Amino acid sequence: MSDVAVKIYVDQGVNQKRLKKLKKRYGDKILLVNVDHYEQAIKCAKPINGVFILNKSLLDSGDYLADDELSKKIDCIMFPDGHNKKSDYLDSAHLYSAYIEGCDYFVTNNPRDFVRNGTRDKLKVVMSSIGIVEIDELEERLDGIIGR
Repeated sequence: MSDVAVKIYVDQGVNQKRLKKLKKRYGDKILLVNVDHYEQAIKCAKPINGVFILNKSLLDSGDYLADDELSKKIDCIMFPDGHNKKSDYLDSAHLYSAYIEGCDYFVTNNPRDFVRNGTRDKLKVVMSSIGIVEIDELEERLDGIIGR
């Protein structure tokens, strides 16, 4: 799979039928990945190791220890008023895992926490190598990069 052009992390809740269509259209030119032990497995995505953040996530074999400074920056951007629920920690862990794994894109169905109110732009400053997109944006970008 050395010819993979685009590595895409799939967040929970993204439309799996649309992901399967993208995978069928682009084949080995894209690689869909996800940390399946955080919440649920995504059938069309390859499982990868997730980050382990002390006092924040479940310890599972093969996890990475998150960089304290970057994880703090992510948390401050996404949750300026602090974490209110377990899913807040998981949102941070998903995004950090995608970054550690070297993904080109993080596709989400949760614009409230990842995209709106300038969150995406602020995250881009501290994580410049990854694009945070919704499924429609991902499809447009793939069409531009790879073509139909």
